[in-house]
Amino acid sequence: MDGYELQFGTNHLGHTALTGRLMPLLRAGQARVTTITSSAARSGRIDGEDLRSERHYSPVHAYNLSKPANPLFALELDRLSTAPLRP
Repeated sequence: MDGYELQFGTNHLGHTALTGRLMPLLRAGQARVTTITSSAARSGRIDGEDLRSERHYSPVHAYNLSKPANPLFALELDRLSTAPLRP
């Protein structure tokens, strides 16, 4: 995933990229996105300064860091997909 930690790339960045490509269909009401997360989202915190987990890495830690991104993305996607289109 272009240099990002593999679990973060798999659990978040890949889905974000695909959803971005679907945005025209979402805005037209022709597609839906379902976001699923896990209880790990409660214990994970996104470290914007270390998205590649270079300072501290363990598989469980990386997984826990990736999960809070899912509900945050869902909230932002809802905002973007229902916002009025700009000319």
